[in-house]
Amino acid sequence: TNAAQQLPPPRRLWRLSKLKNEQIRDQYTDLFSTLIAPINTSMLSIINTMEATNTTATTVHQEIDKITNDFYSALYTSLDTSLGPTPGGYIRRTTLWTVELQRLWDHRELCYKKWRNGYGMNKLTWWVRHQEARAKLRRAIRSHSRGTWKDFCTSLENDDYSKTTARIKKIKQRRTILPTFSHPEGPTAAATAMASHLEKVYDG
Repeated sequence: TNAAQQLPPPRRLWRLSKLKNEQIRDQYTDLFSTLIAPINTSMLSIINTMEATNTTATTVHQEIDKITNDFYSALYTSLDTSLGPTPGGYIRRTTLWTVELQRLWDHRELCYKKWRNGYGMNKLTWWVRHQEARAKLRRAIRSHSRGTWKDFCTSLENDDYSKTTARIKKIKQRRTILPTFSHPEGPTAAATAMASHLEKVYDG
């Protein structure tokens, strides 16, 4: 399989439970309101222009994309400033997602946006390209999945016996559903009912 050399930054995470703190919540709200104010102005300007010129959203898709990017930038900045990013919350599995898969994904998304924002014959052209890109990405994912599984099996075969058994045991534990006894009236009632049952079973 192809090794991943460089992937986009990992998914950004924050501890949103911090927003329960009134001071932090007010800081976030004030900053986000300040950053989003010019975005609201731009959005209203686009709406007024569309109404005045009787145009559709497909003719101003670049402006709409810019507003979307500015909105997310304002949101991320507000969260980073008030909450602080959560470090290490998401570990990207580079063996499962490679640079090539990311490139195919980005190309599919590009074709999708071009198709959605296109019109006339141009829209048809991008629809065909989107279908081709979608099929190519699916084939690549299936091929990479098979290769990754083969590499995993090979590593199990070639690794030290103790390491192999430890990995298999860990996988088995993750997939084992432990039986639990519950009671409609809650855990206390469940414990009482189980104690009563065991008392009857083991009563000599």
